Amino acid sequence: MDEGMVEREMVELGKLRYRHRVARNAKHGNETTDPVTRHAMAVAVPVVAQAIESWKLMSRSRPGRMHRALPYIERLPSDVVALLALKSLLDSASQSRTMLKAANSIARVLEDESDFRHIVENEPVLWQQLQRQVRGNINERQRREFIQRSMKHHNFGISKWDPKDRAQVGIVLVELIHQNTDLLKIENIRNERGKTLTMISASDDFIDYIRKNSAKAEELSPVWLPMVETPLDWRDPFVGGYSTDFFRRRALVKVHNRRYLDDLKNRDMSFVYKAINTIQRTAWAVNPFILDVVRSCWENDLRIGDIPARDDHPYPLKPDDIKENDEARRQYRKAYCRVKWANQHLSSKRMQLAKMLWVADRYIGSRMYFPMQLDFRGRGYPMPGYLNPQGFDAARACLRFDKAVPMTDDGEMWLRIHGANCYGLDKEPYERRLDWVKDFEKEIIACGTDPLANSPFWSAADKPFEFLAFCDEFARMKSSARFMTHLPVSIDGSNNALQLISLLLRDPTGAAATNCIECSTPADIYRLVADQSLAMVSSMDDSYAKGWAELGITRGCIKRPVMTKPYAATLYSCKQYISEWLHDEMDRRRAAGLSIPFDDVWAPSMWLARMVHRTIDQVVPGVAALMKWLQQVSDLCVEHETAVSWTAPSGFWVRQYYPKWRKEEVRCAIGPKVRVHSMNIEDNAMSKRANRNAITANFVHALDSSLMVWATNRSHDLHGIDVFSWIHDQAATLAPNVGIMQSEIRESAIEMFSMDILGGFKTEIDALLPSGVSVPPPPEQGDFDLSLLRSAQYFFA
Repeated sequence: MDEGMVEREMVELGKLRYRHRVARNAKHGNETTDPVTRHAMAVAVPVVAQAIESWKLMSRSRPGRMHRALPYIERLPSDVVALLALKSLLDSASQSRTMLKAANSIARVLEDESDFRHIVENEPVLWQQLQRQVRGNINERQRREFIQRSMKHHNFGISKWDPKDRAQVGIVLVELIHQNTDLLKIENIRNERGKTLTMISASDDFIDYIRKNSAKAEELSPVWLPMVETPLDWRDPFVGGYSTDFFRRRALVKVHNRRYLDDLKNRDMSFVYKAINTIQRTAWAVNPFILDVVRSCWENDLRIGDIPARDDHPYPLKPDDIKENDEARRQYRKAYCRVKWANQHLSSKRMQLAKMLWVADRYIGSRMYFPMQLDFRGRGYPMPGYLNPQGFDAARACLRFDKAVPMTDDGEMWLRIHGANCYGLDKEPYERRLDWVKDFEKEIIACGTDPLANSPFWSAADKPFEFLAFCDEFARMKSSARFMTHLPVSIDGSNNALQLISLLLRDPTGAAATNCIECSTPADIYRLVADQSLAMVSSMDDSYAKGWAELGITRGCIKRPVMTKPYAATLYSCKQYISEWLHDEMDRRRAAGLSIPFDDVWAPSMWLARMVHRTIDQVVPGVAALMKWLQQVSDLCVEHETAVSWTAPSGFWVRQYYPKWRKEEVRCAIGPKVRVHSMNIEDNAMSKRANRNAITANFVHALDSSLMVWATNRSHDLHGIDVFSWIHDQAATLAPNVGIMQSEIRESAIEMFSMDILGGFKTEIDALLPSGVSVPPPPEQGDFDLSLLRSAQYFFA
């Protein structure tokens, strides 16, 4: 396989995908969803809005035949009128329509928008309810008709514009668009009966604009595939990764701000480039054993792990008394929507699996590489989609390193630990994991020899296909005297965000809770928070407390709230996570015929969310202090109109900038399709809320990406390791190198956190603020000895 051929194919696949999307949108009258047409509309909206304002001013002072349209047009802001009129016309830009048909189409949209705004202003709760329900409708017409029926049911008056007035409203707007843009062509033609018709169609200039820019857009939309040659090294933010010039290269950092990329080019990021280049030079190959099993599972409808069902879930039957029984109708609609959502999710998973299998088949027998890209925090991602080392379980299992090395005794130990981790024993001591593999050695070898016959065993694993890849590797190792291993063997951080914060603040309590010290049994902060929360509620005399004590607060219940706490997760999101778990637990208990202590989901979830937040602050006290300080820093930067920018320990320059968007730009009530095309424009100001909500997560992500860079460079420079895979806080390499890499991750963390990271951050922020303005001192550090990390065998395990 030739790299030039691969990259040409990427472009051609992108063109086909783009053309299919354009044709589908034209067929359904949604042409403004195409990027080229959407851009043209965005440019035209302010021009047409100004023309409407001028026309209204003139119409108020002068008589005129068409001025009977003025009261209708004045019901909505001019920019909304401009957007809706343009959208109505351009959604069918490729079709020719009569003036009257186009005018009536525009007027109906304005009429509906006016009615719907009446509900928004007077009955916001009802409007939210209607919006939730219309999401299930197929198209805009169905949405509109449903809302109109609902308005009539709730005794909301539906305005009926006079047909003549409606036509005049539309004709005025068509003329204004025609006079002030070059989008339309109006011409009189004779039909086969000799009747003269005024027809509206896209102008020749507009068609030419679409043709030229669509060709450019096609070139900009390649389907990113793995490379078959070593990617170009990154030496600046603009050149690297893919090697040919068939398409415009992606920049190293996924941002739209060219000035930021130019600033990056002028900074010394050689340490970052070195690590990223090492990672993307790792050669991969398709694992044919796992690929065959995944395909067999899909073709035989074996729903294991990520393999979706081939058929949709059946929809519930309508109750016989659905028209008369309000409760039966409500329950049916809830059940129907739940099934519909599940089927949409299934469809998405089927498409994802099909694309992954297609890429795997395309590259089987070939060496492949995944060029890397970073986000603005420095986190690394493979550019190719569908099949890559950061994909879902089955996709990851379908890949193995192309390079093989002889197995060693230490490598065999780590291979066994990896197998136990994939099965779900990653919180157990190493000895327990090794004993488990020894106890089930016969079953493991059987799975690696005949996977489909032994599927009940391996399909019960937490990561079934990665576990099966281990079984295959283990079985072949046991049958070979001199075994060469290809399998990626991974180790994970133990709640990495809380680990990093604990090390940053030298917090001994948090360090102990997140395995930053030597221990005989790995600490499990999720279980610790669950146990303490349960102990707290068990001692309380409250109906919710009694209900939770009866139900039990498990590790799974509070895992996501604890995991997302360092990322500034709100109390509301904590409640959301708990309510999802509670909903599933209540369904399970109903199915098993067990008692349920709650009638509702939301109130008990919010009650427990408060308890969990309180418990997290007790277990890892430094998190709240750091979050509060970082949010103060963010607020100061926003107040003085400067982006929050700092240098991560890796040398990567982070720039956080979340702008405000002009709220007055088109708030259409007609439905999601119209809102998709709202003309959001930066308001030349920063959003205080968005920046303060994101600062903690971005700061922590900059730390975990820095640890990736440090550990990769140390492992490569000191030990010659040249095979890597990272998924943020998960590192993988060949089994004989895992122990070395684990040690270098710990050494990297010691070296990195020995730096005055918070002091350096404060100095950089102070330099951005006006003279005399300074951020407050960072939180005080504790007395945790970083050298204890050297013996922390479960820091990354």
